[in-house]
Amino acid sequence: MFNNLNNLVELGLSWNRISAIEHGTFDDQKSLETLYLWGNTLSRIEAGLFSKLYNLEKLILNQNQISYIQHGAFDSLFSIKIFDLANNR
Repeated sequence: MFNNLNNLVELGLSWNRISAIEHGTFDDQKSLETLYLWGNTLSRIEAGLFSKLYNLEKLILNQNQISYIQHGAFDSLFSIKIFDLANNR
């Protein structure tokens, strides 16, 4: 989806009615530091979804409908500094 945006540092996908994110969507975004996904309708976070985001410092997932987070879903986020899951299920 974001194939030719290898130097992307910040990505805002909030309030887009996103209900699911396919594995591999962010695999080419190795420079990404900030990802905004708040205000969507995400209900599940699967392991591996963020596995290639080694430089991600800020992940905002608040105001979704997340009720299930698979074990290990955030294990590869070694650089994370700000992480928001408020107002989910």
